[in-house]
Amino acid sequence: MSRLRFLAAIGAALLLGAAPSRADWQFTRWGMSADDAVAASRGSLRRVPFDQKYSRADLACVVRGNYSVDRDSFEAWLCFDAASKLQLVALEKESCSPNLFDRYRAALAARYGTGTGDQRSQYSERITWTDVPGNNSIGLSRFPLTELCIIVYRPGVTGLSRGL
Repeated sequence: MSRLRFLAAIGAALLLGAAPSRADWQFTRWGMSADDAVAASRGSLRRVPFDQKYSRADLACVVRGNYSVDRDSFEAWLCFDAASKLQLVALEKESCSPNLFDRYRAALAARYGTGTGDQRSQYSERITWTDVPGNNSIGLSRFPLTELCIIVYRPGVTGLSRGL
């Protein structure tokens, strides 16, 4: 993954915020270690060497692999905080047309309901959801200049820590 694409993924993730959570994404659990995430993936993920250029917002993305759902394949990046706890999952899809973005948006809306934070500019489209039962924050972004779509999962805000 190029540095520009990685920075876009982390930038999209930062817009979602972070908070402690008891939820999870697929076969992982928020807060698990990189080794535990790799083991839980049953061979679909692998550790990659730490690279400072991929470290943003106190997250190091040191696990990657392929993730497939239905007819789509994504490059998955798992990112960990300074305590080596899982805090972010980014799924990247290259050659992401507007039609494909709309299909992902419809699929996420069918699963999580009406999104919030719908933003559009000449450089990106972005929408976010909150998975209340699963306590996850989900973001979908498309970057037309690079034809890249990114779906980002983060732990959501717990009921004990709702904020403003």
